[in-house]
Amino acid sequence: MSRDRPPHIIPGSVDSHFHTLVMEEKGLGAIEILRECFEAEMAYGLDVAVSLEDFEERRSRLAHLDRVYLTGGLHPSNAGSVSFETQEPKLREALSMQKVVALGEIGLDWYRNHGTPQQQRDLFVSQIELANELRMPVVIHNRDATSDILDVFAAHPPAAESVMHCFSARPRSCEALPRPRLLHIVRRKRHLQAVRGYPPRRSPYPGRPHLS
Repeated sequence: MSRDRPPHIIPGSVDSHFHTLVMEEKGLGAIEILRECFEAEMAYGLDVAVSLEDFEERRSRLAHLDRVYLTGGLHPSNAGSVSFETQEPKLREALSMQKVVALGEIGLDWYRNHGTPQQQRDLFVSQIELANELRMPVVIHNRDATSDILDVFAAHPPAAESVMHCFSARPRSCEALPRPRLLHIVRRKRHLQAVRGYPPRRSPYPGRPHLS
């Protein structure tokens, strides 16, 4: 007997941001939730990195789910505890993997004040520059830092269409985003949220769907 479609799933939608291992730690049964979402005709899901320490575990845990893709990146919580220079080789290797479609989540977080502001900015800028070199999208983490993120974008705009995750600023702030590159804005209300959009198109990366 087929199950009723979960009410929050829009057929053809993409969940652009979740953390499978965090969900599992909270006892949420992430793999079963994802299976139910795909049965309800969700198109794709994106498991987003916070650090590189658990990358292989994430990749192994999700390898059997063909429509779940991954990112690799260093969340601003890593500022002050790791350096981009020491992590860059491992990050490049992660980004070269077949199911990795974006770099993130990266950004600025003034709510928790990880490291120093300059350490967060340096980590953020270095990863944008790497993404631009590789022509990959970025997933942006913005916590109480809209104006400073816009300042970074002014000097280092993402080269590929990307996702502004957890966007909480006023709508007029969108006008300052670098267009047309950064168009996809997600107001995150729940840990697992299906977001309409991102129809798969031809990707520059073989075997990978477009995020745009």
